[in-house]
Amino acid sequence: MARRRSRFDAAFKPKVALEAIRELKTIAEIAKQFKVHPNQVTMWKNRARMAFLSLLMATMRASLNASSLSIFSPWKTVDR
Repeated sequence: MARRRSRFDAAFKPKVALEAIRELKTIAEIAKQFKVHPNQVTMWKNRARMAFLSLLMATMRASLNASSLSIFSPWKTVDR
């Protein structure tokens, strides 16, 4: 009989990814601890890093847009 495919809930993946990002243990040790394949640990770690970077970039873009509007707003009235 074929083995059923495992499904991991939304709280489990970030927990494993955060453990991998901390780098206190090897990927193999983390995979063994959580009973998943090492490739999955690496994949979840990379996805978590990319999500964090995109969030950081969006935050930086929003703060830059807000600050640039206040800096350059007097020039908009002068150019008219």
